[in-house]
Amino acid sequence: MKDCPACDEKIKDDALKCKFCGADLNLQKCPWCAELIEKNAKKCRHCKTFLTKIHCDGCGDAVEISEMRCGNCVEKMMEIEVAKQTEAIKKSMDLKNWLILAILVALGAFALSQIF
Repeated sequence: MKDCPACDEKIKDDALKCKFCGADLNLQKCPWCAELIEKNAKKCRHCKTFLTKIHCDGCGDAVEISEMRCGNCVEKMMEIEVAKQTEAIKKSMDLKNWLILAILVALGAFALSQIF
């Protein structure tokens, strides 16, 4: 059983037309606009998107399916990751400095309490 591309009802795998809505099963939904198009179409006749490309989730650019990742976003993601790592290092250094200062103050307070 498979889903009809037009009405999403379950139909036989070898069906040529949907028994529920009568849709021609030589069609599929465009992954971008969800309109019905021919199964082997290279370009959607409704939204004009080439079907050999996918849209990047990060920037929305069209990327060839064979590339599997967006060159534009890879650079941006690397920059963002470096910035995150740098910020994390700065924060951990700040935390270490505060921790060292707190230990020194505690030791100083302890030493003073032993003297007086």
